[in-house]
Amino acid sequence: MVEVVDPRRCPAWPFPRPPARGEPAAHRPPRLHRAGQGSEAVAMASSSSSPSRLVVGVDGSHLSRAAVQWAAHSAQLRGLDLHLVHALAGDLPMLGFGSRSDQEAIHSAGSAVLEGAKHLAHTVAPEVTVTTSCRKGFASQALVDASKIAAGVVVGAAGHGVLHRSSVGAVAMQVATHAKCPVAVIPRETATEMGYGVVLTGFDRSTTAAKALQRAFDHALVRGARLHVIHAWEARSNDPRSMDAHQGWSDYVGEMEDLIAQSLSDRRAAHPEVEVTTEIVRGDPRRVVADRGTGADLIVIGARGDGGFPGLNLGRVALHTMGHSVCPVILLR
Repeated sequence: MVEVVDPRRCPAWPFPRPPARGEPAAHRPPRLHRAGQGSEAVAMASSSSSPSRLVVGVDGSHLSRAAVQWAAHSAQLRGLDLHLVHALAGDLPMLGFGSRSDQEAIHSAGSAVLEGAKHLAHTVAPEVTVTTSCRKGFASQALVDASKIAAGVVVGAAGHGVLHRSSVGAVAMQVATHAKCPVAVIPRETATEMGYGVVLTGFDRSTTAAKALQRAFDHALVRGARLHVIHAWEARSNDPRSMDAHQGWSDYVGEMEDLIAQSLSDRRAAHPEVEVTTEIVRGDPRRVVADRGTGADLIVIGARGDGGFPGLNLGRVALHTMGHSVCPVILLR
């Protein structure tokens, strides 16, 4: 992602800006809404006062392009704008020795990346308003800053950096850990090739899981997909049950199914057309979620559960899912 000394010099700067809040929206392309889609169905912005744009990190890599395509489609479904962010610190090794002094080359490369990403977004969703920005500094910092006023941040699992062959790159990991809004991580597989009609969410008794369940329902609604809710339980002691001493497995399954039904009662009453299925299984939640994700278009999970320690931003299930999922993963806080 390209170092910019003066952002006013970047050709992306003169692009028409979207109307400011309170200004007439005469030049804003019409937002698309499906029949029956209210504000509660905007999956990353649940009220009219919520942020109205998705932020996408772009660097010209294969996964960056996949992230732009996925984000453009999602923005179209939810009636959101799209904001493309490109940044690159001058001391990164891929620039080569002495490259940092050639500011014009850096500007040109960054402008080309942004222009290509904007064209790609409009190819997928012509009606979506797309803005761009060139940022000086590290990509992760630019995206975390942008997350403060965003409905969501979308990043490829890895980009052009020195860790581009790893399952999750440094930028994706840092943004997922520190962003102030939901983060969508696009894996190595091409996101646009999914077509299972399933949104998957992992559920437990944590606050973040409850939020993820609500958002997953909203994603299923705007996509016309089935919502599959899974809860995986594994023994944490030598006792193979290690649950309540007076509770059998069938009782535990019934309790979790009731809890899921109660959590979704309002949304299901408002949108009975969304099919919801549940699955309660024994097994490692990390492996179960990643395994079920092979038959889903999208995974929505909490960034962490109620365990761990204060200050922990990503839990073991979220970390494992980010690194092993074959479909996009959205992390909720």
